[in-house]
Amino acid sequence: MRLLKKAQSKIVLLTGIALIFSLAACKSAPPAETPPAPPPEAVVEPEKTPTPDPVPDALPGILADASNRAQQARQRALDFDAPNYFPPEWDETEAAYETLNQEVDGAKPDASFVERYEAITTAYDELFNKSILPYALDREEEITDARTSAIAAGADDLLVDLLIQADEKALDALAFYEEEDYYPAKDDALLARDLYKVLKTGAEAYETRLEIEERNLYQYDPDNLDRADDTGDKALAAYQKENVEEAGYLIEETAALYTQILKNGMKALAADQKQLAAEERQAALEVKANVAVRQDFAAADGIYNRAEQSFRSENFDLAVDFYEDARVSFIKTRQDALQKRQLAEDAIKNAESKISESDEVAKNAELTLEGGAE
Repeated sequence: MRLLKKAQSKIVLLTGIALIFSLAACKSAPPAETPPAPPPEAVVEPEKTPTPDPVPDALPGILADASNRAQQARQRALDFDAPNYFPPEWDETEAAYETLNQEVDGAKPDASFVERYEAITTAYDELFNKSILPYALDREEEITDARTSAIAAGADDLLVDLLIQADEKALDALAFYEEEDYYPAKDDALLARDLYKVLKTGAEAYETRLEIEERNLYQYDPDNLDRADDTGDKALAAYQKENVEEAGYLIEETAALYTQILKNGMKALAADQKQLAAEERQAALEVKANVAVRQDFAAADGIYNRAEQSFRSENFDLAVDFYEDARVSFIKTRQDALQKRQLAEDAIKNAESKISESDEVAKNAELTLEGGAE
């Protein structure tokens, strides 16, 4: 119960993500435009001494630093999908960056190159800053969808502790986002999303495993079922360590094995049920149930034919149910036919007994009459 209460509180807490993100969106959105203020009175500024150009010997290093800063700013913008959100500005900045790189390549160091790199760095930084909010909202939508799918697959019932683990990772991502620590926020958001996806597959695999156990199908493929269970345990261990790639691969393999075991097992079970139903049908025919209880036998035969059709169509779930129903129906028709036969035999014996009694009475009467004649 304690675990379930903890899960419920975490789940309720996570449902507030959309609202918090909305508030964060409002906080991050640019302020509403206000009417322009009147121009200030002109102020005469004292002349500034121009900044001297960099010392020629230091210029190569300064230029390299400026180039590195531009490259890093570009990577930041790329990491948060700026080209997708603001394609025209991205293309314009990319063109300026590529042109500058071509001009710098093989040319003498020039202070103007430094200024141009700084301008490009500023442009990339602006793209990065504008991309943060739409990127966060897109990840929020992915997380919400993945979590909803996991719950629909039964994760909140079958794998509560693992669902809590993914929920906590999503909440960590939100906390980092609110602190404007965007790279950890991104990493945790993507991890939470992928954990939910693994969880969905895991819940589906678990459901299949429960059906295998409920149907008692272990007997049909014990080696592969043991192998699937072992792979599932490894997937669980990888999930708990947040090794999501390994967990995803292993749970997919586990789910595939369970699905194949269930299909093959149901086919074998259907074949067994088919044999049992056929034996009961033959037993019913041997006691003439098709004559004694014609309508009931025809109904049982109809169920049996539907089972046969389902088996041929490889709808083994339905075939198993139909064969079982047919088997039970044939047993009843055989019992009813035997009961009718017994009643008929009893009636014949009763009639024969009465006939014998009548013969005895007639004989006695005849003897009496003969005695009287003397």
